[in-house]
Amino acid sequence: MDAFAELAASIRRVFPASRLETISSERVTTIQQAYPDVPADYLEFLQCVGWGSLGDGNFMIYNGLVAPDDIFDPITAAELPGFFAAG
Repeated sequence: MDAFAELAASIRRVFPASRLETISSERVTTIQQAYPDVPADYLEFLQCVGWGSLGDGNFMIYNGLVAPDDIFDPITAAELPGFFAAG
C-alpha cells in the first residue's frame, strides 16, 4: 500500500481539483463476492487512492468493475462479452 499512498499524495499535489473517495472494506467484500477473480492490487488501489474524478473531471475512476454496456455504445459492448472494465 505504500506505493499507492505515494501515488495518492502525488495525485493530490498535481491534480488538486481531484475528488477521490476511498472505498470501505464492506465495498471490497461486495466486489470480491461479485467478481471472485478481481485482482487484489485493484482493490488496494481503490482503498488507498480511491474513486471519483481526477483533476477537473475529465477522467473518472469508478468504485468497482463495470460491464461494457455501462461505458460503450450497444454495438461496441456486444463485441466485448465477458469483459469488465476496472474504472
